[in-house]
Amino acid sequence: MSFIRSTGKFLGGAAGAVLGSPFKIVGELSNKESISSIGDGIYHSSKFAGDTVGQATEGVVDTTYGLIQDDTAKRDQGLHNWEIQ
Repeated sequence: MSFIRSTGKFLGGAAGAVLGSPFKIVGELSNKESISSIGDGIYHSSKFAGDTVGQATEGVVDTTYGLIQDDTAKRDQGLHNWEIQ
């Protein structure tokens, strides 16, 4: 995993933790598992979204670099990053 994709995944996880933590806390204080699970869902969804945005950004950067430098290997690597993994 490249730096750009890992950064996107990290930032998505951080945002998910910030947004999901209040739900988890309220769920634990009120003994409502359904509210806690909302917090978990927010965290995992945000982490996945960050990973996806990072992957797409990495693909754009690699493809653009390959086109500018006339580097077919880098261009193809960038185009491959657009595939859902």
